[in-house]
Amino acid sequence: MNTPDTYIIIAGGGIGSRMSSAVPKQFLLLNDKPILQHTIERFQNCLPHAKITLVLPKFHIEIWQSMCKRFDYPMDYNIVEGGKERFFSIQNALNTLPPKGKVLVHDAVRPLVSEKVILDIMNCLKTHKAVVPQVDITDSMRQLRKNGKSFSVSRKDYAIVQTPQGFDLAYLKKAYLQTYQNSFTDDSSVYEEAFDPHCADTQELMCFTIGNKENIKITTPEDLKMAEKLMLANNE
Repeated sequence: MNTPDTYIIIAGGGIGSRMSSAVPKQFLLLNDKPILQHTIERFQNCLPHAKITLVLPKFHIEIWQSMCKRFDYPMDYNIVEGGKERFFSIQNALNTLPPKGKVLVHDAVRPLVSEKVILDIMNCLKTHKAVVPQVDITDSMRQLRKNGKSFSVSRKDYAIVQTPQGFDLAYLKKAYLQTYQNSFTDDSSVYEEAFDPHCADTQELMCFTIGNKENIKITTPEDLKMAEKLMLANNE
C-alpha cells in the first residue's frame, strides 16, 4: 500500500485572516508544536516511504525554516512556492512530481486526520482514479437566497468534504492543465471538471470514503481550542 510512487502534497497557503493573528495559522502552536508539524508527521508516521511536498507562500518559507530549527524538526521533504490561488499552488507542486504514481493532497491546517482515513484512501486508489473522504451533516440546513429568503433542505442530500483527497497522479496532472475557475474550491472540483467522476463505465469513477469528524480545518481561534481538546482526548 505504501509504495515508493506515493506522493503527498500539503497545501499551506493560508494567511490566517479569520484567526486574527499576525502568525500564519499553519504556524500557530497546537499542544506545543506548530500545527503544520503535526500535519506533516501524520503522513510521515502513516506512510513513511511517501515523498512529501509542502507548498508555502514565498514569504512564509523562511519563517517555516526558522521554526523547524527552533523545534529541532528535520525538513526531510520538498518545499515548493505557492501561487495566488490554491489552484496554482497545487499546480506548482504537481509540476515537480513524476508522470505516474498516486498522490494525496491535504490541507496544512487539518492536523487530526486519522490513520484509518489515509489508509482507506490508499486502498481505494487501487481501483479508482479519485477518492474523497466525507462526513455526514447532523445539523439542520437551509438554502439562502439573494432576496433574503431561505428554504429548508434535506441534509441527507449533502455531505461535508474533507482532505486528504487521493488521485491517480497522471489524471490529476491532466486535470490541472485546465484554466482556473472560481468554482475550483478543492482538488475534486478540479478533477470532476476534467473527467466524468460519476460514470461507472470508466476508470474515472470517483470513490467516496468515510472521513473522521475530528479532522477539522483550523481557521478560527475556536477551531484551535477544539483541536487542542480533541488531541488531548486522543492521547488519553
